[in-house]
Amino acid sequence: PQVCVITQEVAERWFGAASAVGAIVRISGHDFRVVGVVLDNRTERKLYDFTAYPETDSVYVPLQAWGVLEARPVTYY
Repeated sequence: PQVCVITQEVAERWFGAASAVGAIVRISGHDFRVVGVVLDNRTERKLYDFTAYPETDSVYVPLQAWGVLEARPVTYY
C-alpha cells in the first residue's frame, strides 16, 4: 500500500488507545499504511494545503499519491 501520516487527533478518533502506526486506512478505495502520527494544533490553514478534509488537517499523503487518488488542487482565497 501507499503511505500516509495522520494527526494525533485522528489517530485517537480512529484507533483509540491502540497505536495507529502500521495500521491500514482506506482513502478513496486505496489502501494507505500509517507510517507516522503528528501533533498538529495549527489554527490556520495554509494555501498549499490540499487535504480532503477542509475542516481540519488530518491525513497527509505523498504528492506521488495524487495520481492514484485523482486529486485536484484547490486554492483558498
